[in-house]
Amino acid sequence: MKELAQDLKMECDILDVLEALGYKGPLLDEDALSKAAEGGLASEDFCELCIWLSSQIQPLCGLEESLSSTADGKDVESLQLEMSCFLKELACPYPHLYREKLKTD
Repeated sequence: MKELAQDLKMECDILDVLEALGYKGPLLDEDALSKAAEGGLASEDFCELCIWLSSQIQPLCGLEESLSSTADGKDVESLQLEMSCFLKELACPYPHLYREKLKTD
């Protein structure tokens, strides 16, 4: 029960922050945000939110890397690569989010 209350508070906090940042997309609804987050990069709305957030962060931090929208919305691998580079440049404290997979060829 305590975890559920914490999850709901976190979702409300995320929605409040998105509104404060000026986000106007479809994920300002709690249910839509939860569904998109569960879908991850398989969710077009989630990808668009990530792209929008990166466009807000990039100029503030003077970053070179950014996330770009793909032409057909289906190029998840390219978005994953861009996200990996973006998080690495941000000095993300979670290296498993951006560490490249080692090739074993």
